[in-house]
Amino acid sequence: MQSNMGMVTSSAEQMLKGHKEIRIFGGQKKESERFNYFSNFMRQQNMKIVVASATLDIIIQFIASLTLAGILYIASLPKVIESLTADIQKEQDHGFLKIKRVRGEIKFKNVTFTYPGKTQPSLKKINIKISAGCTVACIGSSGSGKSTLINLLTRFYDVNQGTILIDNIDVKKYELDNLRSQMALVSQNIEKAAYMAHAMNFIVKMKYGLNTIIGENGTLLSGGQRQRIAIARALLRDCPILILDEATSALDIESEIAIQKALKKLKKNRTSLTIAHRISTIKKSDIILLVENGKIIEYGNHDELMEIQGAYAHMHHLQLDG
Repeated sequence: MQSNMGMVTSSAEQMLKGHKEIRIFGGQKKESERFNYFSNFMRQQNMKIVVASATLDIIIQFIASLTLAGILYIASLPKVIESLTADIQKEQDHGFLKIKRVRGEIKFKNVTFTYPGKTQPSLKKINIKISAGCTVACIGSSGSGKSTLINLLTRFYDVNQGTILIDNIDVKKYELDNLRSQMALVSQNIEKAAYMAHAMNFIVKMKYGLNTIIGENGTLLSGGQRQRIAIARALLRDCPILILDEATSALDIESEIAIQKALKKLKKNRTSLTIAHRISTIKKSDIILLVENGKIIEYGNHDELMEIQGAYAHMHHLQLDG
């Protein structure tokens, strides 16, 4: 095709540039026949490519269908299923306690944890005592171990060493569903929660309002809108333990101030744990934990931590100057 295209181009170029000579020597018919020959040959080659391509697509689809059917058949065999699931560990749920509502006292006693496949512990001998109804904030750099505290409390992972207790009872003694229900009991008053989270100001502008499909993982919303929806879900929870993991990180200052007021009401009579990077969001917490490299390096309220002029005070100055 490339070679023939060159011949067509060359023939056309010769006719255009040498039209005087062609006309003088009466070569119009000969040049026209030569051009038609190359053009027809090119058309034939192009048709062969189309036929070959269509045939190849059919063959590829046929092979892919056979392959998929074979994989599905093999995967449906009981022995194969057993071998595939042999290495998958199920969540350990040997607890027996069912409590309607815990008070919310939380203790970490000498807790050490290393993620599977890692060599360095994410948490090292953590000791924390959180009274029921207390507001606690964890702050630190990314990878310091803040979120690991939440993962262990909710038993998405189990501690390697030490104990975590809720109301002086080891979390492993609670039935897993019952334990997590203390942090995820959801009511049905969605619209009120959306107003409290300042989400209704953009929801009402959508064609279907609260029934709008927002795509997988909220891809049709902006980062701030997704976070407001997440906060609205948190506001629905009537539970003794409230967990806020970077709940306002994607919001502008005005929205954050308004939502912080709503969260303040929500935190009443609840034990709340906040994971944050911005000091401005956790200054009023009863206890602030500064976590670095899996250890709690500073502990106290905002004023106490500022007074000792340590790592927390340094972080505060950096954020304030920035």
